[in-house]
Formats: sequence, structure tokens, C-alpha cells
Amino acid sequence: MALVVAAVVPIFYHSVAWLASISLSMIIIQVIDTFIGMKTKDGVKTYGPALTAALNVAVLICLAN
Repeated sequence: MALVVAAVVPIFYHSVAWLASISLSMIIIQVIDTFIGMKTKDGVKTYGPALTAALNVAVLICLAN
């Protein structure tokens, strides 16, 4: 829940650095979720977070340019 609240801050303050740091923390959490899914051998819990993390990395790269 705290990450969701933190993600709303850039809407009001237009901070690219803040948005990038929140995105990076979301990517880290999704990668951890991917490893948990791999450990439990659950495809949904593996591919869902992995795809979301990959898309977030792509968006973060676009944001940096």
C-alpha cells in the first residue's frame, strides 16, 4: 500500500527522479515475485511478475531518454 501512495506523488509534484526511484523499487519487488513463482513452480506467479517487470524496465528506459 505504501508503494501505491508513493507512486501517486509524481502526479502532483512532477518529479522524474521520484518516479524513477518508485519504478525501480517496483521492478525489484516484481523480480523477487518472479523468483518466488519459480520456486513454487507456478506459471502465473512466474510469468506475470516477469512480464510486468520487463515492461516497467522498458518504460523506465523510455523515461530516462
